[in-house]
Amino acid sequence: MKRLVLGLASLLLAACGLGGSGPYHQKDGMWFFENEHMRVPDGEKVTPLNNRFAKTATLAFYRSSVIDGADAASFTAVTEHYAKDKNRVWYADTYRKGQEYFSIVHDRILELSDADPASFVSLDTPHAEHDLGYARDKGHVWFEGKLMTVGDLASFQVQSYGFARDNTTGYYMREPVPGSDGRTFSNIDSAWSKDAAHVWWSDVVIGSDPPGQLINRLAEGADPATFEALDKGYGKDKAHVYFQGAVVEGAEPASFVAEPGSGGQGDAHDAKGVWQAGKPVSTPTVPPTP
Repeated sequence: MKRLVLGLASLLLAACGLGGSGPYHQKDGMWFFENEHMRVPDGEKVTPLNNRFAKTATLAFYRSSVIDGADAASFTAVTEHYAKDKNRVWYADTYRKGQEYFSIVHDRILELSDADPASFVSLDTPHAEHDLGYARDKGHVWFEGKLMTVGDLASFQVQSYGFARDNTTGYYMREPVPGSDGRTFSNIDSAWSKDAAHVWWSDVVIGSDPPGQLINRLAEGADPATFEALDKGYGKDKAHVYFQGAVVEGAEPASFVAEPGSGGQGDAHDAKGVWQAGKPVSTPTVPPTP
């Protein structure tokens, strides 16, 4: 928590572009978001709301794009992705196209047709450094603009980016984690999670069809009490090593470290050898007995 009011005010001014360092600016009588020209009506001034949303007397903007149908007088930014006015709620982000070699940034603005503006709020945790993606109103929950099916709305709470829970189940992004107990569910890091009896590895499939398919893989036999998340997709408990939720057969948990082995080989090593993506690469050289 920021303790000094003046310090907080300074940060807010910078974030909103009011201190001259934000992405919205005027040059030669024209308004820009970064280097993108904005279609601002003559005589109107752009008021930044944060680093992604702004408005004039008659228009609302995400980056440099006009948000069609927005009521500028009541328009407000909820986060850097969610915004609302007295009538509507929007989620906005950017995307790139493969056929353009991912070189051009496009704006995507989605109206949340089921959302109630009066009760709509972000579910970001108080100390989050980035938008965690979850939001709700009196009857719904969304993750990154996509409506979720939630077991118990009243108890729904966010844990970190991509992970949440209620009294019935745990969630990874927009989907329930199969078989999870919501009352004891928690994430371990950005990929691993657990409840009182199970451990899971979760991820987004890059290049899936349709894109963005989610994986929630049960780590068979993992002990939640002793499980430790490691780098590079690995984890271990007192008895096993896992790679992306699957047991690494033959690995030794006590000595297993997720970093390159001897000579920089592999992505992990233990006393028995070197591993790459959960597969053996080599075995250590045992010096001759004197």
